[in-house]
Amino acid sequence: MQLAGRILEFDPDVRGGKGYYLARDLLDSGRALEKMKAIIAAQDANNKSYQPGKLRHEVYAKTSGVIKAINNLKIARIARLAGAPMDKQAGIYLNKKLGEDVQKGELLYTIYAEFSSDFMFAYLAYMHQDCAFSPGEVVSQKVLGQLWAKYFDQVVTVDSHLHRIHELSEAIPINRAINLSPTGPMSDYLHKTVDKPFLIGPDEESQQ
Repeated sequence: MQLAGRILEFDPDVRGGKGYYLARDLLDSGRALEKMKAIIAAQDANNKSYQPGKLRHEVYAKTSGVIKAINNLKIARIARLAGAPMDKQAGIYLNKKLGEDVQKGELLYTIYAEFSSDFMFAYLAYMHQDCAFSPGEVVSQKVLGQLWAKYFDQVVTVDSHLHRIHELSEAIPINRAINLSPTGPMSDYLHKTVDKPFLIGPDEESQQ
């Protein structure tokens, strides 16, 4: 709401400090919802329905009381950690709404996920150190690979340094250790757009 209010205040007709209240009115009146539906319809709405993920975690009230506020930032963060919006079956269902009474032990919200946890990195720098080049050096690939395997069920990265191993799962011992490569698409692009391309690599290992 704070962000929406600041954006509305870009309009010179909206006085400073009034944007939040205007955003609140747009939300409470239903006008914001109607506009969102119109935007979705204009973009060819996807009417496919999804079932909640097979993994679930229920959060219960520790005390009795009334729901006076909901922290959207924290809710959004939890949903992202569960896999949303990339995983369509991940997210949070609010079992209690704003203003509702809650008794101790009642279900507050349910977190749904398709995978226990995901770890996605565009670049895993620690894959460089895959052996001890000098006495006393730590082989960070093995150390961090074990750490990631302990806390994540899926690791996705791009063009990891696998010079002395063949599969990412050898460094990170889990079933879903995925090493994507841009080499194919890049090669296709160069062949289509560049006449006699000449590539320069930083070292011998770049020949991979």
